[in-house]
Amino acid sequence: MHPEAQARPWALVLAGGDGTRLRPLTRQIAGDERPKQFCRVLSGQTLLEQTLQRSAQLLPRDRTL
Repeated sequence: MHPEAQARPWALVLAGGDGTRLRPLTRQIAGDERPKQFCRVLSGQTLLEQTLQRSAQLLPRDRTL
């Protein structure tokens, strides 16, 4: 690996799962069966969108998976 590539970190956002444990809450919030990462719980943004915004404060979006 090129030394410069090693010095540039990446962010990895984990947003998997079926959302079964919180399904009653997410069903009440969203009105359907979507997983929690795609719900707007505390704001107008989904939990995934909020996470990506926090990550972007540390690393550029093109270095985020």
